[in-house]
This record gives sequence, C-alpha cells and structure tokens, in this order.
Amino acid sequence: MAHAVSIWLLVAAFFGAGVFNAVGTADTRRDFARWGYPAWWGRLTGGLEIVAAF
Repeated sequence: MAHAVSIWLLVAAFFGAGVFNAVGTADTRRDFARWGYPAWWGRLTGGLEIVAAF
C-alpha cells in the first residue's frame, strides 16, 4: 500500500512540476535564463516531466 501511494505522489510531483515549467511563469523563465539555459528549455523540461509522469 505504501509503495503504491509513494508512486502516485511521485507521479503527481512530476506532473505538477511539468505543468509549472511548461506554462513558464515570468519568474520561471527568468530563473532558466539566469542559469544559462535557452528560452525554450523550460517548455522542454516541462514536457519531459509530464511525459515521465505517465
């Protein structure tokens, strides 16, 4: 039971982070740029996190 719950929590975390990165709030985009990533990196990261959730 605990194993299944931990898997679903991980799925929810990846999906939530993916949506947050894919939507790309101004702060998120600014952070990615500050870290030296290109402008499209947040959307790619978000997409990969959403795919990983499934």
